[in-house]
Amino acid sequence: MFIQHGLYSLTRYERVLFLEMKGGWNQETTRAFQQDIYQKSAVLHGKPWTVITEMTDWELFTPECEPIIVETVKQSVANGLTREALINSKGSIKLHLFEKYKEQTLYFDKHIAFKRHFFTDMEAAVQWLKSEGVDVPNEFK
Repeated sequence: MFIQHGLYSLTRYERVLFLEMKGGWNQETTRAFQQDIYQKSAVLHGKPWTVITEMTDWELFTPECEPIIVETVKQSVANGLTREALINSKGSIKLHLFEKYKEQTLYFDKHIAFKRHFFTDMEAAVQWLKSEGVDVPNEFK
């Protein structure tokens, strides 16, 4: 087992989780994130919830992390995750990766209410979430 590389913080504000991703993640960091999101979202199960992800300073992850991320998103959607607003002001490869994960996770099931969009700033992300009916906490307004 290796030490964690890369950083994240995950904070819950009402029915919204705020995720900040930084650096390059290895498998240990990805597993720690997976356990953390499962724990922090457990109180949200049964009703729709949202994630705002700030990933501008994230440098991607090692290949063995991909199945962990796919499983994490799949389980989160099964537990009520309906919207994810990703903030990324640089780097288009991240956009491709997250769209790939969406396809792997949701299998294009039209009955799943999950939607994900990318934004370059928090204000645009919050406006989209509001237009989608998400009650955005004051911390993001």
